[in-house]
Amino acid sequence: MQSNYIGDQVRIFALRSSTAYLGEQLNKLTKEAASGEVADLGLRLQGDTVVLNNLENRIALIEQYEKNTQDAGFALKWQQQVLTAASDSSVEFANKVLTLPQAYDPVAVDELVQEAAEKFSIIVDQLNRDVSGRYAFSGQNVSERPLRSPNDIIGKMSEIVGQATSADEIFQKISVWFDTETNGEGFDGFAYNGASENNIRFSIAEGETVNIGISAIDPEIKNMLKGLAIAALADHVDLGDDNVEIGRLLKNGAREIWNNEVNLIQRISAIGAAQEEVERGEVRNAAVLSELTTARNDIRRVDLYETSSAILETESQLRNLYLLTARISSLSLADYLR
Repeated sequence: MQSNYIGDQVRIFALRSSTAYLGEQLNKLTKEAASGEVADLGLRLQGDTVVLNNLENRIALIEQYEKNTQDAGFALKWQQQVLTAASDSSVEFANKVLTLPQAYDPVAVDELVQEAAEKFSIIVDQLNRDVSGRYAFSGQNVSERPLRSPNDIIGKMSEIVGQATSADEIFQKISVWFDTETNGEGFDGFAYNGASENNIRFSIAEGETVNIGISAIDPEIKNMLKGLAIAALADHVDLGDDNVEIGRLLKNGAREIWNNEVNLIQRISAIGAAQEEVERGEVRNAAVLSELTTARNDIRRVDLYETSSAILETESQLRNLYLLTARISSLSLADYLR
């Protein structure tokens, strides 16, 4: 009788092992049905994961390109906004000055001087704006604020002018200071804190890069600042309340702005072209990423019909095992002897 008892225990153990195995299979199949992806990817690929790894690596690369296009697009958008607003504002001011009548009205002249100082201050502050931890007009040195404060710049210009009492002399001295680029003696050395090198290239797609570098001492920007600064300086120099000389200084500054406007517009257009490159990169990345993701998903995807059939079959096998296990477990000695 002992051998029969041991044999029954072995059968029960075997049934329980089968039940556990089928339970695991059912859990795996249920997860596959819920996620739509195969649970045992290694078994699906039979250990050959090279293709899948290549797909994953390319997907990660394209996702980095997408991040680069977002960063580049954000920087270019800010540059476009700042320079467009600066161009519109400075040209509006220049037009007002250049259309002044020869008989300068003291009130109008004073208002224009104050307007020049206000516009100069606003534009410098915009160029100095920190956008997401980066200064967009500092060349490669994006961690450094590009320009000193408007007051510092105007104060330095007042020192350079010294005892000059004519608009032409003041204009000449300030022009030389702005145009001097060596030995740290000019505007660049005093007012600019960024890097002279502004080549900042972003990889935005496979085989495509875009340069987003720009600095506040690029000629198109510096000449606009020079024009406004010269006009604003009229409130900080001694011209003996001579409205004619003050008006002449205003017009000297306005002509600098006007003569530079074409160059500034071309620079703004170049930024717009870079934005278009970034947009094309975004479209290309989206298309490639869609293809790669589809290919990866095809490898991982399960056949939901086959999975559902397997679930039903496994559930049926489990029910049969439960019934058989219950019958053996409740078998009495009298039932066994019959």
